[in-house]
This record gives sequence, structure tokens and C-alpha cells, in this order.
Amino acid sequence: MRDTLTVSFQARDFSPLLLPGITATPLQLSWSSFGGPQGAVVRLEGAAAHLFALGNLLRSPVLVSDPHGSPVWWGFVDRISLYLPGSQVSLSLDEVFNRVRVRYSFISPDGHLADLNLTDYASSVRSQGDYGIREKTLTYTDLDDAQAEALRDTFLASHAWPRSVLSSRANHDGEVWAELRCSGWFETLAWTQYQNLEGFIANYGPGPGSFEFADSSTRRNPGQLIRPSTDSNLEYAYFMLRRVGTHARHFQCRVFDDLTGASIAYSDIHTADELEEDSWNWVRFRFDSPFSLAGGANYDICVRCTDGTNAYNYFSMRLDESQHLKGSKAVYYNGSSFVNMPSSVVGFGVPDCYFRVVCTTDTGSQLKEIAEAGNQFFNRISSLITGVSASPYRGSPETCLNTIESLMMQGTSTNRLVLAEVSPQLNLSFYEQPSSLVPTAYMDTIGRFFSADSLPLPLYFPPVGQFVYLTGTGYYRLPWDRHRFPACFVHKAVYHPQSGVVQVEPFSSHPA
Repeated sequence: MRDTLTVSFQARDFSPLLLPGITATPLQLSWSSFGGPQGAVVRLEGAAAHLFALGNLLRSPVLVSDPHGSPVWWGFVDRISLYLPGSQVSLSLDEVFNRVRVRYSFISPDGHLADLNLTDYASSVRSQGDYGIREKTLTYTDLDDAQAEALRDTFLASHAWPRSVLSSRANHDGEVWAELRCSGWFETLAWTQYQNLEGFIANYGPGPGSFEFADSSTRRNPGQLIRPSTDSNLEYAYFMLRRVGTHARHFQCRVFDDLTGASIAYSDIHTADELEEDSWNWVRFRFDSPFSLAGGANYDICVRCTDGTNAYNYFSMRLDESQHLKGSKAVYYNGSSFVNMPSSVVGFGVPDCYFRVVCTTDTGSQLKEIAEAGNQFFNRISSLITGVSASPYRGSPETCLNTIESLMMQGTSTNRLVLAEVSPQLNLSFYEQPSSLVPTAYMDTIGRFFSADSLPLPLYFPPVGQFVYLTGTGYYRLPWDRHRFPACFVHKAVYHPQSGVVQVEPFSSHPA
């Protein structure tokens, strides 16, 4: 006899909701190590008059409980399909978008493609209040400003609210019933986009200019003044250089305090024979101990020759005198202080270097920051220190969910995945994948799960996010069973309550 699972609903504001005259039966439940409850299918039966009122369930919270009242699966309704004699009607959140903008470009009169532009967002506050914020960026070419805004507003008007889809049923048995497709709360992180322009500052030109340095005591330490907006750790700096003369003098990147001119951080050391004399080279400087930059402070990121000056053997730095970079400028040390780089080609203003500055933060803190940016329903978000550093820069908008999952797959410093779980109280936690060497669950030859303490696990509590060992007999025989077959990491599990079958899926590099 199968255990009976009960299904309960709440209104969109999480207040209690009763559905009189309706019987709810779960047909399928799934879980993922990337977020916990992932999907569910629920069948609703009752009188047609009661079923027609189910349209208000869209985005309503759903809870599936076991016979003891313990939560088994939790999420929200994202699709409703109503089956009537001879017809079918469906409502879905899939095409609901209530915060819309347009990325566009147009052909200029001279036939050249103009720069990409973005409209402001247009929003339906009422729709957002009912369903949550669901963002969409449309991309078009050959538009002007007015056309882009008109397209945005028209799209919003037709997508701010769910639209019904009607179809006929050629073969039917006269039954009236409804099917709900549900999603876990972790999936709501796909509703909004994430972009972070901090952590990476760069200028690639194109523009003319160069600056010779280390040829005299008044032309030293050229580089770029930057002002990061947020706290971060400087790990890499790049400059475009060439050598003048045939020599093997040494140089490195240093961070100078813009107020005092003192050296406060040092990169690895390079030699001039890495450079060409008749062409420019990008040189990467690495700070083995990433240097902490304070948001809002000025820093001079410069290249210093460590062998003094030489009038015949020195270096040249590539400049960009187009002066299009805001909030940053090229500087050098004139023997007594840091001053603005001169403009030798244009003749006025302050040029910029060809440069890249890459700052990094722990990916665990990035996970928390991105989840908080996309959070609409979680009560608390907690993360971990992964020991893996990466640039937080995200130049192109991407959904919060995709950005988070790519970071989770980068793993921790112990080469384990980062997993996530949403609790029934809607608390989101990121944590490290357990070790494959320590058994946490078992499956016997007839498909039953057991805990590490040999306690049977109900089929609706599959060991998702754990390593599972297959046991060859009714008794656990470690370490022999462990050596026969390697442990299987359970990334996903799908439970079919009507048949009592559980399907287990391992992790792949592209988890669904």
C-alpha cells in the first residue's frame, strides 16, 4: 500500500487557502541538488464549477506533505490545464513578462550600424504584485528611439497578464479534471536578469598615443588612476608595452596610494626580453596575494622599471588619446609626485592607457549577492566561503539562475560542487557537496534507500545531494561494497507516487 501524500495550497500572499469540493492527487515530484524541490505535477478533480475557479491558483504556493504532516515538496503553481468535455484551456506563467525593455540599434544615414541602445524598463505594477517580477529584454535592429519604446509598451500590454490557450479534444471520456504544473522556489531566480559592471575596468582604445618611461628620473611609473565603486581584490592588471633598445631590464606592476605616492602592492616581475621592440604586447601582471581595494578610493595602477633609469634602454606604454573613458585617467611619476599623462597627439586633455584591471571575490559571496539581487520570495539567504576567487564582472545581462548555476559548477577549493537547498520556510542555503569517500546513503538490489544508519528512507525522501552506494546483499558490507561500484552522486530524483517508482539522475556538466 502506497503512503498517501496530501496537497495543500496558499493564496499568493501566503495566507491559507481552501479548495472545497476539490481532490488533489500528486502524480510526480522531483528534486534537485541545485535548489531542492524542482517540479511537480498534481491532478485536481471535482465539479466543473469548482474547477473553473482554479485560474486564481497561478503562482499560488503548494505544499505536499507525508502521512505524518512532514513537508515533502514545496513550490508554486506555474501552469494550470483544465480538461473539459471536448475542449481544453490552459494558463501559464511562461509568457508573463511585467518588466520589459528593448535593446536596439539602427542604421545611420551613412550606412553604418549604430551603437546598441537600451530603453528604460516599462512595468506593470499590478501584475508584479500578483505574480512577482518577471523581466524580459527584447532585441531588435533597425529601430529608432520612438519605435523601440513603442515595441516595448505594446509587448508589455500583451504579456503583463496570463493568456489562456484553447484547444479542442477529439477523443474524450466526458471526465472533467485539471492538471497543475508546479515549480520549486529556486526556479524563480530565472525571472530576473543580473548584470554587474564592477570588478573589471578596461580600455582597449582605439586611439593614438604612447609614453616612453624609465629613460629619465622624471618619466617613471606610468599607469592608470582608477576608482572602484565597491570593495574588491585586485588580482590581475594588464598593460600594452614594448621595449626600446636591446636589453633585459626588469619591470613589474605596482599599486601606489594616490594621496601619498607610496607603493602599497606589488605584482610578479617580468623582463624586457618578453617584449618586442617593433610591436606592442599585452603583459599580464599577477598579484599573488590579491590586494584589497576600497570602494570609492583612488589608486594608481602603474608599471615600474625596477632597475632604475637608462637613456638608451627603456620602455614604452601604449596610450589612447581619444579620452572616452570616464572616471579614470593615465598618470605618471615626474620625480616628485604623480601627475596627469600629457597628450602628445591630440594636444589637450588627459589620455588613458590601454589596460585591464581584474578584481576578484570569493564565489561564495558572489552567490549570495546574485541570489539577493534576484530574490523575491526567500526569507533568508546564506552562503559559504568556497576558497575560489573569480571576477564578479558580468558585462552581458543573464538570468540570476543561470549565473548562479555557472558559479555552483565552478565548485570549491576542494574540487567539490556547490549545492543549494530551499527549506519549507523559504530559506535558501548554499553549501559544499559532501565527500564521495564517506557514505551517506545506500540502495539495495530491489531499489530501497537506506540512511548511513541503516534506517529505511521513504521513496518521497530520496537522498538528493548525497553520494549513494549500491549494496549487493541485504546487509551492508563496507568497505567491500564501496570497492565494487563507485558511489553515485544523486543530482536529481523523480518520484511517481502512483507507481512507487523513483528515477535517479547523476550530475552532468549541464544540469537541467
